[in-house]
Amino acid sequence: MEAAALEAKPWQLAGEIAGGARPENSLLQEDLDFEQATKSAPVITEETTMKLEDIIKQRIKDSVSWKIKVPTATSRSQSKLAGQNVEGLFL
Repeated sequence: MEAAALEAKPWQLAGEIAGGARPENSLLQEDLDFEQATKSAPVITEETTMKLEDIIKQRIKDSVSWKIKVPTATSRSQSKLAGQNVEGLFL
């Protein structure tokens, strides 16, 4: 059992390995299984489109303001003077 544990492992089981330590084009023959870190795009259906259109129509009927308040340098300095943590709010 110890002998099996001490044997040289194939490159696939060796952890992080440089390209020179494995056979040429050997990665092309492997079936890789990995998780994608990015969030997948939502599925656009007729139902979701109708919901979105209803929301937009309702906002237009209600005359909701679409303007986004952009922080200025003066509001940034006023926030710092007030002791607020605003580091993530400004670039």
